[in-house]
Amino acid sequence: MQYQELQPDPLRAPYVKLIWVLELDHPQQFDEPLLTTYPNAREQQQPFTFAISQTHRPIQIRPQGKTGLVSVRFYPWGAYHFFDLPVKEFSDQQIPGQLLWGRAASEQLQEQVLQARNNLQRVRLVERFLIERLRRHHKEEVEILGRYLWQRGGRVTIREMT
Repeated sequence: MQYQELQPDPLRAPYVKLIWVLELDHPQQFDEPLLTTYPNAREQQQPFTFAISQTHRPIQIRPQGKTGLVSVRFYPWGAYHFFDLPVKEFSDQQIPGQLLWGRAASEQLQEQVLQARNNLQRVRLVERFLIERLRRHHKEEVEILGRYLWQRGGRVTIREMT
């Protein structure tokens, strides 16, 4: 198993905390999906592209074969700029990329990642995909408020925010 964290490029840095890559069993092979088991024992094969937000209970993720993944960790105030759906809709579930960005975009990203020669190229492809999503989905900035709440651990009164 190999794990690598990469800082996002400056265009995504206000929204993306980091991008990480995990290779399991066989380097450079990313085409066998992982299996997620939820606390109620429900199992779900992970889609190739998907989003998941905070989970309220632990989940178990395990490989079904040789695989790897590229994951984007957004700041709390950053993720909503990349999706039409509210991020709260992702809680405790996996939302397939086809529902988030459409079949064509999701499948194109999958094909490009599978054909990439190395992890750096995979990360760059994901970053390019994200910048296109940012152009399409960018919403009003809440970064200042998000950072304020983040720095105070959410312990803020309405009066302090006005």
